Amino acid sequence: MTTMTNIHSSRGAVPNAVRRGRGFSLIEIMVTVTLLAVIILGLVTMFNQTQRAFTTSLNQVDVLEGGRTAADMIAREMEQNTPGYFSDTNVINFSVRPPINSYVWPLANPPDVVTNVMEQLFFLTRYNRQWNAVGFEVDSVNNGVGTLYRYSSNNVPLPNLAFQVTNFMNATSLLSTNTNFNRIIDGVVSFRIRTFSTNGALLFGNLLFGTFGTNATGSIFAANMGNEYVYRFNSNAVPAYVEVELGILETRTLERYRSYSNSPSLALNYLTNHAAQVHIFRQRIPIRAVDTAAYH
Repeated sequence: MTTMTNIHSSRGAVPNAVRRGRGFSLIEIMVTVTLLAVIILGLVTMFNQTQRAFTTSLNQVDVLEGGRTAADMIAREMEQNTPGYFSDTNVINFSVRPPINSYVWPLANPPDVVTNVMEQLFFLTRYNRQWNAVGFEVDSVNNGVGTLYRYSSNNVPLPNLAFQVTNFMNATSLLSTNTNFNRIIDGVVSFRIRTFSTNGALLFGNLLFGTFGTNATGSIFAANMGNEYVYRFNSNAVPAYVEVELGILETRTLERYRSYSNSPSLALNYLTNHAAQVHIFRQRIPIRAVDTAAYH
């Protein structure tokens, strides 16, 4: 009897070796998997945010680099603007003309809008005895987004100076068939010019009484067209300071906007919701060769 009792007892007991080798329960496995999923989800989220921040900063660096390059190009050339001292009033030393149409963007808040204006800029420079005509214009504009082009005509003979501004502003083709134009930067949404006198005052007026400088052999004409200005400087007159504002859309935003080219309403709605992706470059440029007699 004693022997049989020991046998039954040994059969009912679980050996320590077997107890130590038993695996995790189902609940333990589920808890572990849930914790691992939470950890992985957090890592993926952190990685996506890091990648997004890196891509955004890289995109902004590209826009800043392109915008600064374009702005610096305009500034380097404009500071060389030179009065021609020509009695022919058809020879224009410096000219700004707003386009006929402006482009209004509704913003996310319905009552708010922003008006984009793409002005035409023209001026003369001189190197020794060589006259050069330079111009900047935004073209291929859709929904207030266009491309900035540069016009140049070097070593212009004196008899042809009077025709340069006409050739520039009336050009119908800015590439391919017109070798005077070169593409500078895409995604331009604003190109505004303001001129200032020698004392730093903004030059403005109306279409009838916009002439300044009684001692000037020519004239300084500044007139309002709505909220924009028309400028024309002749003879010994050039601006003392010029303020240039250049607004550029971020590259990724521009590419996404172009993907809506077949649907103008969707494209405009996309721009409305991404007005914050516009970078503004503004600088005031002193003109070295200004003749102060033109302002007295």
